[in-house]
Amino acid sequence: MKARRYRIGFVSDIEGSFEYFKRWVELSDVVGFDCEQHLAFRPASKASGARKEEGEDDDELYFVHGGDLFDRGPGDIRLAALLIRFKQKHPGNVFLILGNRDINKLRIRSELASAKGPPLPFYHTDAPTYEEYLKTVAPGGADDAVNRVKYILKHTMGSPSLFEYRRSELRLLWRTDASDREVAETFAASVGRVPPPDDPLAPQCRTCDALQTAGEPTGSPAGFPHSRCEYPPFVTEYLQCAQLAAVIGDTLFVHGSVQDDALLFVPSIELTFTHKHGNRAAVRGTQLPPDTPLVQWVSKLNAFAKAALDEFSANPDDAAFHTAHRRYPGASLVAYQCNPATVGRNVCVESTYKQGSLRGFDEGVLTFLRRNGIARVCLGHKPIGDCPLVAARCGIEVVIADMSHSDSSSADSRGAAVSAVTLTPTRTAVRGYLRDGAYVDFDCKSDRRIGLRTDDGYWVRALLSGGKYYLVKQDGRTYHRRVAAPDEFKVAIDQKAACV
Repeated sequence: MKARRYRIGFVSDIEGSFEYFKRWVELSDVVGFDCEQHLAFRPASKASGARKEEGEDDDELYFVHGGDLFDRGPGDIRLAALLIRFKQKHPGNVFLILGNRDINKLRIRSELASAKGPPLPFYHTDAPTYEEYLKTVAPGGADDAVNRVKYILKHTMGSPSLFEYRRSELRLLWRTDASDREVAETFAASVGRVPPPDDPLAPQCRTCDALQTAGEPTGSPAGFPHSRCEYPPFVTEYLQCAQLAAVIGDTLFVHGSVQDDALLFVPSIELTFTHKHGNRAAVRGTQLPPDTPLVQWVSKLNAFAKAALDEFSANPDDAAFHTAHRRYPGASLVAYQCNPATVGRNVCVESTYKQGSLRGFDEGVLTFLRRNGIARVCLGHKPIGDCPLVAARCGIEVVIADMSHSDSSSADSRGAAVSAVTLTPTRTAVRGYLRDGAYVDFDCKSDRRIGLRTDDGYWVRALLSGGKYYLVKQDGRTYHRRVAAPDEFKVAIDQKAACV
């Protein structure tokens, strides 16, 4: 029987950077823009500059975004529109993984409607309360929609620039300036909140006919939206197209990682968004039997996410739902993307990469992955610098592709850095540019040094032209980089089989 062939285009943590995604598409040999500026799969014969194998035009093509589509750039609306349409057109070949910056947007609806104002989450002990924040803003510290949205973004969602990024994107889409009030309205509308007429966030409608011809190379679909009163709930629509985990061939995709505490755990729809103070027993859910197949666990995780999102959409009156259930609609999914609320029993934010070190998988996880035919795990969530990290531990290849902090000196924290990762049954290929514009194009599986750590703590990250290697050592979000010939550094080749 002929072995299954596939090619997967993998990118993660776009975080609102539409320009970064466009550059990724230009590099990808799996995904491109069609003549209408919509995303489309492209066969290997039409992939410009990519390394190809015989028969690749017969491959089944997939696209995976590894989570965190939103938050740190002026492209949230256009990115959501592109990926929602792509998923709807190719439901079995496009996989959108849920990240913490995607899921946490569900909080916006209840926090805007709260009589007491947005609460300070239990995991933010150093941020001001909303009442304290109002004393620092003008005019007069008014409790209105604008101040609520700005407070949430800056102090409880880690997105201090998003309000102005949204204004910039609206200017592009509407072709006219947006007021503070109108910017705030789009955040409420993005999660389906429809305020009553006397609500401070009730829409101020102004039709913008120019939008009906907005289908230009910016990537915005024609007529999206036609009026400021018709703004779609693009965040909840995107979340409903996404999932917590996916399996393609021998590759598992999640946003954070799979660690022992999270393995085979399925949260309950009644999981609360509260601090569990390390008490695993307080994390409501089901621990599946050890012999449960991976695909069954993944299916149950995704069913949980769908149930939480359905609950959120079906119950727009957050206050009434809270009175009846002592939690807000969709709160279980919000809890699942939070370590204190799950004691690390999640695949969203618990990571295998910390402070520049790649943590090996626990023995139970390794055994489970091997038994289920998994040879590669693809992740995002943790910034990895200006080139994806591809490394193997215990025979399992790990690919981390969060490049959101590639260049701290640039306005978007990315600079020139961009890399397209292409996965096949026999290749893990990286093609792109480093922060200084240096071109990289290599296959990790065919180079024994890629993904190893040197004796002085640098990761061998990429093969450069001329046969030299790009080495990176990370200290928090500070990166130390150097270029070296093979005889200028030492590594242990047997690291790829080691479990440390």
